[in-house]
Amino acid sequence: NAAATDRARYMAASRSRRLYEVQKQLLQSLGVPFLDVYEAFYLSGDWCFDEDGRHYAVWLNYVVLGWFFGKDERSGQLEMI
Repeated sequence: NAAATDRARYMAASRSRRLYEVQKQLLQSLGVPFLDVYEAFYLSGDWCFDEDGRHYAVWLNYVVLGWFFGKDERSGQLEMI
């Protein structure tokens, strides 16, 4: 979905990139852990819902969060590693 990709890039690049950079720098300077997923979603515009440049397919959230969290064998839910 090229249109969604373009919308996501516009929103991410023109509206939130600076805020992301400032927040990341602040949290790093304070030693606060930070789940850095900005680039992953910026590059995943093709996985937005149709006609929606802000909301991603639910499965993509699980993939990205899976980089930071494991899956509990009993419950199937994500858990912190």
